[in-house]
Amino acid sequence: MLAEEQMTESLRADAANNFHTVAIYYRVLESMLPSMAAEIHSRLMYAAWRTKQASNLLENYVVEHFEGHTCSDVYEVHASNKLGKGSYGSVYLATHRRTGDDRAVKVMNVDRVTSYYLRKLHTEIAILRRLDHPNIVRLHDVFFGRRSVYLVTQLCR
Repeated sequence: MLAEEQMTESLRADAANNFHTVAIYYRVLESMLPSMAAEIHSRLMYAAWRTKQASNLLENYVVEHFEGHTCSDVYEVHASNKLGKGSYGSVYLATHRRTGDDRAVKVMNVDRVTSYYLRKLHTEIAILRRLDHPNIVRLHDVFFGRRSVYLVTQLCR
């Protein structure tokens, strides 16, 4: 696998990028092919683990939930309070259940995913994971649901 070779050649950023692409691909594939979920899930978890290993410390602060918690476990999403809508999804106000912090949640449907859409999804997540600047919205969490991906960001009023 290319990403494994990049890790051995000390190309960690490239390896992390490729492992991340594979993890997102497997997560979307897992939701579309439930009959193969067990086999796909083990590959997904390996790719997610390798992504974290290859990433720098700042990127690891963005939690990507491939299994376990759902977005609604951690955040109360206020469906009646839509903040905006784009070509790939809608943005809603959400409140962190434990801390009470307000956030914005971008909900993107992955029912009819194409390779182009998958690449755009990975690129958006990868870029937001790397950015840490006071004038750019901060990504806090990423949740992968059965039919949707949830990007939880800082709320900008």
